[in-house]
Amino acid sequence: MVFCVILLWLYNWLFQNSPKENKFPTGQAKLKTQNSKLGLPSGFISAFCIWCLVSFFMAWNKFASATELVNLFTYILLYFVVLETCKYRSAFLRICFAWFLATFIAEVILLNHFSIPVIHNLPRLFGNPTFFAPYIVLCIPVILSFILYFFVNGRRQAPPLLFALCCILIVTSILSLYKLEARAAWIGLCVSLVFFACAFVYLRWGPAKSFYLFIGVILLCIAVWQIRSESIMKAINEELLTGTIGIRKWIWLGSLKMFLASPFIGWGIGNFAIVYPQFRCPEYFLNPHAVNATQHVHCEALEIGCELGIVGLVLLGVIIGNILFRGIHAARNTDDRLKKYLLIGFVSGIAGMLFENLGNVDLRFHSSGIFLWFALGCVSALSGWKTQKPPKENKFPTGKAGQTKFKIPIMILFSMLFLFIFSYFSLRPLIAEVYFRKGVEYRNEKDWNKAINMYQKTVQFNRGHLKAYYRLAFAYAKIKNIKDAFRVYYQLAELAPDYADIHYNLAKLYTITEDYKKAAEELDIAVRQNPYNDKGLMSLGDVYEKLGKLDLATQQYKRVIKLNPRFGGAHNNLGNIYMMKKEWEEAIEEYKFALMLMPKALGVARNLGVAYYNKKDYREAKNIFEKILLIQPDNKQAETYLEQISKAMSKNSDK
Repeated sequence: MVFCVILLWLYNWLFQNSPKENKFPTGQAKLKTQNSKLGLPSGFISAFCIWCLVSFFMAWNKFASATELVNLFTYILLYFVVLETCKYRSAFLRICFAWFLATFIAEVILLNHFSIPVIHNLPRLFGNPTFFAPYIVLCIPVILSFILYFFVNGRRQAPPLLFALCCILIVTSILSLYKLEARAAWIGLCVSLVFFACAFVYLRWGPAKSFYLFIGVILLCIAVWQIRSESIMKAINEELLTGTIGIRKWIWLGSLKMFLASPFIGWGIGNFAIVYPQFRCPEYFLNPHAVNATQHVHCEALEIGCELGIVGLVLLGVIIGNILFRGIHAARNTDDRLKKYLLIGFVSGIAGMLFENLGNVDLRFHSSGIFLWFALGCVSALSGWKTQKPPKENKFPTGKAGQTKFKIPIMILFSMLFLFIFSYFSLRPLIAEVYFRKGVEYRNEKDWNKAINMYQKTVQFNRGHLKAYYRLAFAYAKIKNIKDAFRVYYQLAELAPDYADIHYNLAKLYTITEDYKKAAEELDIAVRQNPYNDKGLMSLGDVYEKLGKLDLATQQYKRVIKLNPRFGGAHNNLGNIYMMKKEWEEAIEEYKFALMLMPKALGVARNLGVAYYNKKDYREAKNIFEKILLIQPDNKQAETYLEQISKAMSKNSDK
């Protein structure tokens, strides 16, 4: 859709010969002078784009950078398309009607996703519906601005279809937001509505009453805090310990370390997930919501700072601030009520969306990011909106034939260029994602060969798809194709050296091939990154045990027991170490604890019996092996030890 819109705009720009007109209302010379001083932030946008290109060349993973760069440039190009398209009232209203209609269709599908049958038999199209929440936060103030204008000017003058659509959209938008249960989106909506109310009061009755309203909102928040402080603090503390707020806290702390390590230039656009594991706080893994691969910061400003540094963050802040300030300035100086209300609505929606993204990164997804730049383009267009009717245009290009012949090749060249960019960086990743999801389905069915086929196609279409490499290597290991598993893991390591559990998985492969030295090296990296991974510590202890480094193995098993005292396997392995050192008392204590935790583990019971036998406590050893034979009558080891115990006891009795 964006590709087609851009081509249509390019065609219009090349072949339209309409006369140049002032983009501001011509009725007020004072307004024209003030607005001309502000100008569009095209210089800052150009500087921001150049900086993003520089960041791309500095990035470790060029595939991840290229995807993010193309997305961002598409959004910015759409901003300029909207800026050029929405110059006139009629064109803008048509676009808003189409936008609202598309929003209504999306919200109907969303409500069907949550089993509210607005329309039956609709497919479930949302992967993660919460990514749609900030888009709704943007829409609601804009819809309110239309409704407010219709009521102030009289509903008879309102286009009936647009008015009815706005009323329906308010209901479906709030209902959709309610079903999404996105807490940050509700906070963003409250911020946008407060901003909307304060801006409306400011433009209608002056700054004093707007200030009083703002103070009133602050006092209301303080009153609610005083009334519900205990329950609010209890909920916050619970979230910090085991909830998503707690997981964000550790991600933010690790991201802050990453930002401070390269504060000015960042680590490269789109490369947060690649670099972040080096700076991740180990305490992150104590939260039950922790995952092995953190994709985003959950704070848009901090993620931009990590990737683009202070330079990129300041440039983007200046662009957005300039556009919003220009919108408020234009709303204050215009007599056009529709323009005034729409500017308030768009600026409020943008403010709410940006505030919501202080705790999320929804702007990284097309469901939100593209519409932020769309809204910014609308604000810039409204700030220079023409009140007169658009000039009539010729249906056919006019001018000299030579100029037309010169423009047609340019149009073809740009079309081919955009088609290539769209195909390589947008269409191919979408096809890759389809293959990847199919591969996940086969993986869940344990059909590893078909899953491998799908993952291979995913990598063919998107060579930077980290999850596909990771799962492809895992699938190879499942079918015992160790050579290809190693090969794919090495390819992944070139793209993202510390991705997910790559070091732990490589160590398992090295253990299978009995290369215990390299297995220990990989596991050492894995437990440094996540010292709370008891399975990783257990594996490291096993490898050290196989290498004959019993003291190091003991340290790892003790670390596991400290993390999880009820890990029976760690107690059993520690008992084995004590057995090798002939420390029978310590071995017996560990085996008894392990058997208490795993009462059905006959191997642990056998180890305990052997420890008693070596200690020459034959009575206890006999009891253990007799119990084993009761459970497993054909256990040859137990029978052998009972024979040896009988001989030893008879010798002692003879003495």
